[in-house]
Amino acid sequence: MDSRDDAGYVHGEIIGVPVSEKDIYVDALDHIERTSMCDSAFDPPRFIEVMDMYSTEQRYVVEVDIVPSISIVKNRVYSVRLPNFKESSNKIEHEKETIYRRVGSKTEPSDRDGRREEAEHCRYVNTPDICQDLGRKLTMLITSGKKFIEKEKWYILVTNKFKPDDLSNIDFLLNMNIFCVFDFYPDSKLSGLCSKNIQHHAANIHFMQNYKIPSGISIADFVSHLHLFEQTSWIFCNGRSDYKGNENPSDEMTWIKTKMTLLRESVSLICKQILPKGTFTVVFLLTSPVEKPLLHTFYEFFTDMEGHEDIICISESEDNYQKWQCFAEGLCGTETVNRSSVVGMKMSHVDATPNTCLST
Repeated sequence: MDSRDDAGYVHGEIIGVPVSEKDIYVDALDHIERTSMCDSAFDPPRFIEVMDMYSTEQRYVVEVDIVPSISIVKNRVYSVRLPNFKESSNKIEHEKETIYRRVGSKTEPSDRDGRREEAEHCRYVNTPDICQDLGRKLTMLITSGKKFIEKEKWYILVTNKFKPDDLSNIDFLLNMNIFCVFDFYPDSKLSGLCSKNIQHHAANIHFMQNYKIPSGISIADFVSHLHLFEQTSWIFCNGRSDYKGNENPSDEMTWIKTKMTLLRESVSLICKQILPKGTFTVVFLLTSPVEKPLLHTFYEFFTDMEGHEDIICISESEDNYQKWQCFAEGLCGTETVNRSSVVGMKMSHVDATPNTCLST
């Protein structure tokens, strides 16, 4: 966003645009591809939602990547002409055809394909080996850098819907000392992670409103009443389909309006009054597309834990991770988020890794 118009925005602020029909953008891109003869150089449009905690309006950045490989553009020149609509003539007029190349932060005129060919050749020949030992990284994060998982260490799991295949790879969760689970999948007790867990361990089935201390009740009595520390507490954060009471799932916007305060109170209670700082790690396990309630949960933990030090993220899908990453980086920076995230590791491998560092 450019601040020259003094519209109340910070220079460089990303505000996005409302998108009611995504097909319009797809159709427009199809038209450009047909008329420009360079369809192979266009990626499909991506709609990246702009996350604003204080707005209920959905806005997007519409991203169209132009990724021309040398095999497509070699010995060909593509001109750029920006359209201008003239109200006086009711016609679209185009600027003079110009060929540009990007050099750092500058855009310079250029008509040389050789530069692109050389750059692409160097990129493929000299690319360093960026593969990480994800298993070792996961072990270091789970154990906080120690050889084994500490018996006194508690884990808080934040998750959503599991795919059937993923549910066959959860032994590592069954063996971890999980204090509670913030579960956003309404069917979890029927067909999700909760259903698998209760086949092996007893669990306290709770809602977020259960984590509000009545007046006159001490923390010790509250902990005893909810049977905390005795068995894992399963907190259904977006309704529960098998529950006969008034606990129906909500869409994102309704959840923000009706459940946000409950989330804030429950996270604050656990982090500030029940579990001492440094005695627990929060694990975000992204097994399905990330929605706003999950992002708000990260924000609340980040705030109440006073930082990202004991928060880790595991995601096999890079698509699921990207939305979470964009939001998290706005709070604690790219380096911190990357350092505490394990992305692209198959769930079967994730399942096998922590079991190797359980103390006997």
